[in-house]
Amino acid sequence: MVGVRKILVGVDGSKCSNEAIRYAAELSKKFNATVALIHVYVPPEVTRDLPAHDKPDEARSKLDESKKIMGELGVDCETILATGHPARNILNEAAKGYDMIILGSRGLHAVNGFLMGSTTTRVAHHAKIPVLIIHC
Repeated sequence: MVGVRKILVGVDGSKCSNEAIRYAAELSKKFNATVALIHVYVPPEVTRDLPAHDKPDEARSKLDESKKIMGELGVDCETILATGHPARNILNEAAKGYDMIILGSRGLHAVNGFLMGSTTTRVAHHAKIPVLIIHC
């Protein structure tokens, strides 16, 4: 099996996002991998084809809460707060030497729980590295 040394986890404060954090923590321990959590703040001017997101201070708070969960699971991690289009930011960050991306199947804005989130779908279709999608 190919080793996993560096894991990128997309977080948004949703239940699925928190499950993705738990999987990342387990994989980090198993492979002795580093973990980075990324949350993308979507400002109002970017929301033409995306749902509106939190305010900048709420975005930082969600990222801090995600880091706290990771710490409670015994894993230290770095955090990345990006601004703009979520899938594009996740893919750009992933291109910086990560071995795997972990995302929840649905975020805070999934429609009725039936569809995989648009960010997850875009990342899965365009990533150059493995993407682990946590269904919840």
